Amino acid sequence: MGQVVPFPSHQRHRADRYFGGCPYCGSMDGIVDAGLLSWCVCQRHQVRWRVGPKTPDQPNGWKYALKRLSPFREVTPIFPDDGQKRS
Repeated sequence: MGQVVPFPSHQRHRADRYFGGCPYCGSMDGIVDAGLLSWCVCQRHQVRWRVGPKTPDQPNGWKYALKRLSPFREVTPIFPDDGQKRS
C-alpha cells in the first residue's frame, strides 16, 4: 500500500511556499506518495499537483496510490507569495 500522510479532517492547510495550494481554494488536504512521485491533494475540488520525487517504501504500494489518485485532475498549484500559478 502506498504511504498516505493525511492531515486532520478538521484542519485544512493553506498554500505554502514549498507545496503550494489548490488553485480554487488555496488549501491542501494531504500528500500521497505514488511510485517515484509525491502529490498534494485537495479533496473538495478533486485535484492533485506534483510536489517532488519520492522513493517507494513498498514495491506494490504505488499501484494502490495511483488508483486512489485516478479521480483527481492534475493542476498547477498557487503559492502564497504572489498568488500565481507556477509551472
